[in-house]
Amino acid sequence: MAGTNLTACIKTEELATLFDEAFSRWRNGSADSDPRRATPRIPVEDAAPLFVASYTARDVPLNCPARIADVSAEGLGIILTSPVPLGATLRIAIQNRRGDLSFGYAVVVFTSPCEGGYRIGLRFNERLHALDSLDALLATRWVALRRAGRAALRKIAERPVAVRRIERSVSGTRAELMVQAHLFRYTAALRVNGRKVASRSGALCDRFRNLFCESAAPTAIVLAGRGCSARALLYPNAVGECGIELASP
Repeated sequence: MAGTNLTACIKTEELATLFDEAFSRWRNGSADSDPRRATPRIPVEDAAPLFVASYTARDVPLNCPARIADVSAEGLGIILTSPVPLGATLRIAIQNRRGDLSFGYAVVVFTSPCEGGYRIGLRFNERLHALDSLDALLATRWVALRRAGRAALRKIAERPVAVRRIERSVSGTRAELMVQAHLFRYTAALRVNGRKVASRSGALCDRFRNLFCESAAPTAIVLAGRGCSARALLYPNAVGECGIELASP
């Protein structure tokens, strides 16, 4: 891929904006016409293409732009001129507006012939514990991408879904905070004396940027009820600082 010009391809910030719209529709309760889909597909028109570097398991080089057909809260659909096997891991190269190059991964969950080639459905798999071998990253043509790719690889491949539970008791009142952080979303609940008094779920902030940038902003949540409040900082597949405050009796 050395020397490939990604100038005409979609930038990290632009792709993040597409995902923001998909998450917004999901959060607002939009449904997909396909009952098998958990999140709605948002058709994409006039977006710059996505650069696809290769796919596994045989490390097949593609090095071509792919038209983005749709996005959803789980992944995206693209059009390629050649088919890609189901279950393969696609490597995606992407630049931000400063020209910094990053490297991402997605799993092929759908492939079908269509006008112009093949429609490929991709999903960012939250429970994927092992991607393809890192041999391709160690090869000469991937050395320049290795550092940028490691951040995405750690978040997708090495971290399981994070679950954290904390408790605090004051003067007979016991509060419990339970938080789950997935790759792109979270759930949280606050219980006081065994009763749920507040809950929240939704999409993490800076979801797509967090795959490539360690300095992307965390998601801060606050839950409150029955004189108790709880807070947490959330990252993709990671729960940061948490705390519970109980009002004085």
